[in-house]
Amino acid sequence: MRALTYQGPYRVAVRNKAEPKIEHPQDGIVRVTAASICGSDLHLLHGLVPDTRIGFTFGHEFTGVVEELGPARPPAEVVGLPRALVDVGRRF
Repeated sequence: MRALTYQGPYRVAVRNKAEPKIEHPQDGIVRVTAASICGSDLHLLHGLVPDTRIGFTFGHEFTGVVEELGPARPPAEVVGLPRALVDVGRRF
């Protein structure tokens, strides 16, 4: 999968990352169809958060299609993530 990654202050690059997998019963995997970085990512981009590591993935605001759910998740089809956390069981 491709991701927008931090490469140092004011530098980003699209890099290949490992495909996600279900690790916990409440996990979900979403195929992203549209994404964006948000204002909070700008602090990282500008190098203002000292612990930001090279390779960190930007873009926690996205919309996508649910590809796989852990056994503790109810069925879902489409999700939008305006924040870092969301209940993927909610239907829109």
